[in-house]
Amino acid sequence: MDYPIDYTDRQIIKELLRNGRKSYLQIARDLNISNSLVHQRINKMMDAGIISSPSLGIAPQKLGWACCAFVNVIVKEGRMVKQVIEELKSIEEVVECHYVSGGYTLILKVYTKSSEHLSALLMNTLTNIEGVASTETNIVFSTSFERNVPID
Repeated sequence: MDYPIDYTDRQIIKELLRNGRKSYLQIARDLNISNSLVHQRINKMMDAGIISSPSLGIAPQKLGWACCAFVNVIVKEGRMVKQVIEELKSIEEVVECHYVSGGYTLILKVYTKSSEHLSALLMNTLTNIEGVASTETNIVFSTSFERNVPID
């Protein structure tokens, strides 16, 4: 469903990005629009996939997931990609999976409790998935910044 966002939608998104816990009523007051309009617009943007989820951002490290890594995966054959992705969905440590061009087939973002946990994930789980030819791992030392795309 294509949904052309307008000025009001952009303002609502900006308010949500500033504080995802802000109530619809407070957003309406801040933007000088009705609460029902905010509710309708957010629902329309969610239906259209513009707002992917009203989820809570968490800090994995604060929950014991101390090691973040990007794992580059080469899948043996193109016909096996969907099967590999389905298998990856069941692995809780894999938080993102991107099908990419270039020298790799997939790039995964994973969180583990330790470097030992990461090693076990790679050697005992990821490389044992049927269709995975090889992996190359980059451990994240720190994240300099993260951000959403511009709204304007």
